[in-house]
Amino acid sequence: MDFQFDYQMFESPLVGFAWQTWSDARGGSFMSAAAAQCEMVITRYRGELTVHLRGPETKASPAPIPEEAEFLGITFKLGTFMPHLPTETLVDGDALLPLTAGERAFWLNGSAWEVPTFDNADVFVRRLERQGLIARDPVVDAALAGRAAGVSPRSLQRRFLRATG
Repeated sequence: MDFQFDYQMFESPLVGFAWQTWSDARGGSFMSAAAAQCEMVITRYRGELTVHLRGPETKASPAPIPEEAEFLGITFKLGTFMPHLPTETLVDGDALLPLTAGERAFWLNGSAWEVPTFDNADVFVRRLERQGLIARDPVVDAALAGRAAGVSPRSLQRRFLRATG
C-alpha cells in the first residue's frame, strides 16, 4: 500500500503542518516511524469518524490501514503540548476524543469543536491557540534552541518532560 500525501505548512510556532491521505481498497499496514512530536489524526472509515490525539512514539511500530479510509493529520512542533492533557500519558499511545451526538464535532477540554478539514486546518489551529488549548513553554523553547533557559537543570528537566513527554 502506497500513500500519496498532500501537505499544508503553517506559519504557527506551535504547529508544523497538516497532511491528508487516503487508503485504497486493499488496506494493509505500514510502519509508523518513531516521532518526538504529537499530532491530531482524524479518520473517516465506512461512514464512521474518529478523532485521536497521538503522542510521541519512542520506536517504530506496525499500524493497520483500513481499506478505503480518509486520514487528516495535524502535526504539532516539538515542544507543543495541550496543558489540560499531560503529554507523558500519550507517549507510545493516543487519546480517542469523543464525538458529539451529531458526529460533526468532538469534545476537547469540555467544549465541542467542529471537526477540521484539510482546507480549514489553519483556522482550527488558530482557534486552539487563541483558546489556550495548545501551548509552548518558553523555557523549553530556549533549551531546544541551545540557549540558557534560566532555570535549574532539574526544573528544565521537569518542564521539558511536561512539554515533550
